[in-house]
This record gives sequence, C-alpha cells and structure tokens, in this order.
Amino acid sequence: MSQDALLLQRSHDDQVLTITFNRPNRGNSLNSAMMSQLTKAIREADADGEPHSNYDVDLTGSGRFFCTGMDLGPQDQLTILSEMKSDNPPPSVFQLIQLCKKVTIAVMEGPALGGGVGILFACDIKICTESSWLQMPEVNRGIIPALISVVILPSLGYSLTKQLMLTGEKFTPSQLAVMGAVTQVTKEATDTNQSLERYIQLLLLGAPGAQSKVKALLQYGMNHESSQMNKEAGRQLEAVMTSNEAAYGMQCFREKKKPDWKSLSKL
Repeated sequence: MSQDALLLQRSHDDQVLTITFNRPNRGNSLNSAMMSQLTKAIREADADGEPHSNYDVDLTGSGRFFCTGMDLGPQDQLTILSEMKSDNPPPSVFQLIQLCKKVTIAVMEGPALGGGVGILFACDIKICTESSWLQMPEVNRGIIPALISVVILPSLGYSLTKQLMLTGEKFTPSQLAVMGAVTQVTKEATDTNQSLERYIQLLLLGAPGAQSKVKALLQYGMNHESSQMNKEAGRQLEAVMTSNEAAYGMQCFREKKKPDWKSLSKL
C-alpha cells in the first residue's frame, strides 16, 4: 500500500507493519505531507485492535539514506513553533513513536541526520548497518534540535547528547552499540534483514499487552521518582496478573506449549 512518500506493508500474518520512508531523491527527508502521513500511520497503529492483537511496527528508508531530517517550508515551521509555545503542546511525531503501545523497530541501512536521528532513538529496538552514520548538524545552520531532544536525551544521556548536539559531529552506530544505545550493528543489508527477522520472532513470542505495559511502566519511571515508580509497578503488576493474557500465558507455560497470542483475541 502506498501513501505518497510513505509505504505501508503488513506481514507475518498481519502482526508486523513496516513503514518505509520513500523519498530517496530527497534523502527521505520529512516534508509536511510525509509528517502528516507518518503521524496518521503511527496513531492508527497505536489504536489498532485489542491489547493482545497488537503488532510490531518497523521503520526503514528506501535508497541511500534512512532519513535526513525535516524538509519543512516557512509556514510549516511557524505552525510547529506555535504548537510548541501553547500551554498544552501536542506530541511530536517523535514522541508518538516513542509512546506507541506497539513495539517499534528502526532499521537503519544508511545515514540519518537531524529528525532521522530522532526517529531512530524514538524506536524501542535499533538495528543499523556498520557503514551508516548519524549527525545532528542543526547548530551549524543556526538552529537547535529541539523536537528530537525529547527522545534522544533518555537514550544517550546528558553528556553525550550535549556533545553531539553542540559539535554537530558525525557518529557511528558502532560507537553507540558499546553503551547499549543501539541494539545491533550489522555488516551488510542481508545481515540486517536476518537480524530484523530474529527480533520479530522474539517479540512475537511475547504477550503484546504485557509488552505494551512494560513500555508504559518504563516511560513512567523516566519521569518519576523511585518511590512513585514502586507504587506504579505494584499497580501495574496487580492489573496484569488478573488479565486474560496472564491466565493464558501461565496455562501455556504449565502445559509446556507455545502461546498463540493472536488466537487469544478471537476467544
């Protein structure tokens, strides 16, 4: 299925949605139409189905680049600025990806700049080729990486985020893999596909509702003190233990059989 510069494809018995940035002649940069389409796709994925019929969302780019950031006109920039200055600013597309209930996987087989770096670090799992690289060059153009800072700071930490944003220097997935900020670095595209399939299969073994609650709980912990985190963890655990997913999962464990989470949505 094609929506202009964004390609959407379902696979793995409709349990995986792949979103491909498809403006290779423009480095897969995000113009206003593409941003709207991506926002719509993420919102629909987030709202689709019951908790135990969730699927994974993969984001990748066509051509040489993963995504080279924003390609917005003056009016689009003014609109974003106005929204950010409001008392209740809407979440950016980067935050929508970060907070999506589905597990998100970034597959980066080429360079990412600016907003492309934001998309990478908004995702839960990050698979990158060894030859790819990243850069946040906004300060070299007299602007700042404001929107993406919200999703990059939790992944890279204060010191490294500050260094990379202030200098605008290029950095590699291999450098980030050492600190756990990138999930896996592969040598070639074929290795990347194998790695992606491996993580998809691992994720499909898990209960989607439980995976969604793990994401929500960890996000809560990023914004609250440990005492509040403990209370929230207790509330979440109590809710999960009485769920249909938990009952089904524990039954499968006792019977030593592989859970079929998709079939649970039909019961």
